[in-house]
Formats: sequence, structure tokens, C-alpha cells
Amino acid sequence: MKIKLLVSAAVLSLLGLAALPSRANICTVPPIHTNGCTTKLQVNGQTAEIGYFYPSIVPFKVIYESACNRHDICYSTLGSDKSQCDSEFRGNMRSRCDSVFNRWLDPAGWQYCKNMAEQFYTAVHLFGQEAETEAKNETVTKSIGLRAAVESDQCGMTAQLAGYYTSDITGYVEGAFQQRAARRPTVFEMFNAIHSGNPGGDLGAWRLAVDSYAQSRRTALVPSINVMRSVSWDQVEFSSSATPVGSPVTMRINGVGYGAAASFSLDNHMYNSVNYSFRGFASARHAVGGEREIQLIDFSIYRQAECNPICR
Repeated sequence: MKIKLLVSAAVLSLLGLAALPSRANICTVPPIHTNGCTTKLQVNGQTAEIGYFYPSIVPFKVIYESACNRHDICYSTLGSDKSQCDSEFRGNMRSRCDSVFNRWLDPAGWQYCKNMAEQFYTAVHLFGQEAETEAKNETVTKSIGLRAAVESDQCGMTAQLAGYYTSDITGYVEGAFQQRAARRPTVFEMFNAIHSGNPGGDLGAWRLAVDSYAQSRRTALVPSINVMRSVSWDQVEFSSSATPVGSPVTMRINGVGYGAAASFSLDNHMYNSVNYSFRGFASARHAVGGEREIQLIDFSIYRQAECNPICR
């Protein structure tokens, strides 16, 4: 739950995202910040802890913690609606009351928990607008950093997997491209469309900006890419291709660069079971237009030790 978001210097430095790390070429997405049930208010530049004046609410900060964290995430997600976030927060707190207190054995505790849930809900409903704005601005900054990392080929990620946007945001971009460009957007175009306006502000104005961007991309020459995988007992092979024919393709898997094909040996272990992971992305550049597209590679395979079940 956020009434007033207080960001530390460490968090602010994180938002710079000057060098976004990657886990073997899959971008590491900085998580949305949650801080439990914050009960601090800022009034005329002064911070006050509500629990100091109303100690009865302190135990419920623990009881409602999971609901408060989900509320933080909802406020921070681009495309979310504040009223809906607050309503879900209210329902989640009331559900926690049902889990913690027995309505029949402890009716007084159960009812008091429900009453406190209403007070927490009222607080965010009436005073949470500034916190929601700040939370979304923080996510916009993280999203811009993620887009820059993907564009620079540091790592691969899609907007749909990033966790920063509602399906309404990514779905609107998809629809705008289908209507105005008669195709799906590339990974790069998806990020650029999301930031063609302010996804953390007026969504009406944002949609107009997305429509305009999609229209401007109507004649862009973009490639499509396909990654295939074959697995045998002792080998995993990846091969990638792109259209139109002649569009160069490369892959980065587990931190190493390859051409359009890559092969990996799977060792058979007598005593130890092994989990092999292959993470990265394939990248294609249009043979004529020079535009790029990527496809993520994220595959794991488990090899059991040959002497199992005796061995572990």
C-alpha cells in the first residue's frame, strides 16, 4: 500500500539503469518496488508515522502485508486503473481477515479486522493519487532503461514478459499495428510504441500517440524470425532463419555469439543429474530495410544420472 512513496538514494541509483545486467543474454528486469503496508504521510514536507498516533493499526500492517504488496504492484503497473487497484486491495485485505480470524470463534477480532480494512482502503482511495503517479513514473523510468538495453543488444526481452505493463497496454499496441500497418509490431517497435506517449499518464493521449506511431511504421521493412530446436540424447541444436530470404541472422546463447546455428553437447553423467539451460536470443536484420527483430531463446533440459534411482 502506498500513500506517499518515499524513494531512497539506493533506489534512485537503480533507476538510472546505465548498465542493465543480463542473465546469459536474457535481460534481468528490475522488479517493481514494494514496501508492505506503508503508513507514513507527508504533510507540508514533514513525514509522520500514522501508527504513532493510532497504534491499533500496527498489527494489521503484518496481517495485510501481502495485500499491500499486491497493491503496490498494481499502482506501479502501467495501464492499471487506480480505482480498480484500490477495490482489489480492499478485497484482498478482507480475505486476509477471513484467513487469520475465525468468524465464529473470534467474531470480535474478525469484525475489527474488517473494519481496519475499510480504514486502510479509505486512506488509499482518498490520498493515494500522488503515490500512484510516483509509482508509475518509477516504472516508466525502468521501462525506458529496459528498452535501451534491448536496443543495444545487451540482452533480449519482450514487453509482454517484462511485467511492467497490463495486457491492455501491449494489446492496444498490437491492435494499432494490425489496423494501421497490417502486421504485428517487432519487439523494438512494441517498446517504442509504448513510449511514444506517456504510458504512466493520460491513457487517452497515450493511445493517440501509439496510433500515430503505428501509422508512421506502415511502410517500414521489418524481418520475421523463426528459431527451431532439436534435441537428442546427447545434443541440443538451435537453428534460426528469417524472412525475407537474405536477412542475416545471429544468436547469442549463454553469453556466447553464434551464427544462424548452434550445437551443444549433453554429457551423460553416471552419478550426478544435471539441468542444462540455454538462454539468449536470435536477432535478424532485414536484407533491405535494415530493421531488426529478435526472438528469445529460453530452454532447459534435465538429464538424470545413469545409475538412478540408486544415485542422487
